[in-house]
Amino acid sequence: MRNLGSSLRARWGSWRQNRLLGPFLTPAVLGIVAGVLAAALTVGAGLASGQIHAIYYSLAVMGFDPDRAVLIRALLMGAVAAAASSLTNGRVGVSAWIGVAVATAMFLPTFITETQSSLASTGAGGTFDMAGWLVTAVTLLFGGAVAAWAGATLACGARPAVAEAIGAIPVILRQRPAEGPVVKRITTVAVVAVLFVVTVPVFSDLVNYSPDARMLSGPLVPSGPVDPSAAAGVSIAPWRAWLPSGAGRVKQYSLPAPWTGGSSSSVEFDVYTPPGYDSDSNRRYPTLYEVPMSYPVWGAAMNDVAPFDSLIDSGAVPPSIVVFVDSNGAPYPDSECADSFDGRQWYDQWVAETLVPWVDLRYRTTAAPAARAVMGMSEGGYCAAILPLRHPATFGSGISFSGYFHAGAAGSSSGLPFGGQQAVIDANSPDVIISQEAADAPANVYFILVAQPAQQLYGRQAAGFDSLLTSHGYPHVLIQAEQPHGWVQVRQELPSALEAWAARLVATNAL
Repeated sequence: MRNLGSSLRARWGSWRQNRLLGPFLTPAVLGIVAGVLAAALTVGAGLASGQIHAIYYSLAVMGFDPDRAVLIRALLMGAVAAAASSLTNGRVGVSAWIGVAVATAMFLPTFITETQSSLASTGAGGTFDMAGWLVTAVTLLFGGAVAAWAGATLACGARPAVAEAIGAIPVILRQRPAEGPVVKRITTVAVVAVLFVVTVPVFSDLVNYSPDARMLSGPLVPSGPVDPSAAAGVSIAPWRAWLPSGAGRVKQYSLPAPWTGGSSSSVEFDVYTPPGYDSDSNRRYPTLYEVPMSYPVWGAAMNDVAPFDSLIDSGAVPPSIVVFVDSNGAPYPDSECADSFDGRQWYDQWVAETLVPWVDLRYRTTAAPAARAVMGMSEGGYCAAILPLRHPATFGSGISFSGYFHAGAAGSSSGLPFGGQQAVIDANSPDVIISQEAADAPANVYFILVAQPAQQLYGRQAAGFDSLLTSHGYPHVLIQAEQPHGWVQVRQELPSALEAWAARLVATNAL
């Protein structure tokens, strides 16, 4: 080891003396290179692990519109990149600039889209204001600089302790006695590192889902019928004659992605099979498709699959297969479960024509539209409306938690797959499609809407869509939630929503 170290130092000295490289290998340059590498590795690890996309998802389900979620994510990653750089090179200024570059790169596409939209705006939407645009740009850059500087400063303050602790490790490994202060410093750094690893994911759950997210476990308690007309058939509950018990199982799969140019060439999905599925090889089950959030996100927010297990074991709802479908890695961060205007993404078509047949082939499903439903929250709530309307021969029901019902209504990012083209927007807007459907269409699709009436965006959207469904004769139920947009709402209202779906399954003889 000692000879290797001497060899490396000698080689480094020869590089420094080289006439071509010597002038460039200054401490300042080396600090910049080290900082850039540290920031790049940190961002790369975040992208590869899916954590950066998870930040966006978490912010979106908390109620932030997509553009704000992208902005906050960019600022956070700028601070993290600056901290990684400063921890490596100890240079706050250089690291802050690196953090600004990361934040800028992450928000720039959204800023460009918003600028183009503002330039094209006329009439009631307002007209482009150059002074306002400049102030906005300066504010965003300054906000990024503040976030990056804060991250770099905090990391630089911790750097001496971390460096000393790391430097003392070889001494201890060589079994040489270490001084008391050194051992204390190593112990302190180790304890802080362990606390960081343990508490950060928990803190993320508390902020993203609810402060009591880790305090709750166990089953959900069925809440009883949503209303007499929606749940009248549940009293029959034919599934109670073969009531299972125990826990369901979840298995993960991957298929080629329904897009080109995204950050992933495959799409992940998980299949939940209910209690009793493995013990009865002849029975078939209704299927619920949860889109477009992954099972890990759903599981973290809803305490794994305990809600489904408990509702099925109690006899409140029939045993069902649940498919959790992700859209992480799509070319548009907000996939909107859509076939995009430019042909780069065909998620809508893939779900109906590839995924559903794949599941039907490998699992004992009741392969009929009346026995299939789409469920989702926020963006997924929009998907739960558009997929049954566009594919009534595949899906017979939609369960929408705090959804929106006009394409692109949740901000500019949610409108990107439609390219601003009115024909594409109309073709993907449930509130437009409702008025264009044939007279016999309402009998084939059932909607369960969940929203807090007082919430500005989602409550208004649900009330408007509820009125449209009523005026056009679509069977549906509106569940007025106590909680606003978010996972707390889903957790509280999931039993009522699934009971309403169970009533529909009974009414259509889909069990």
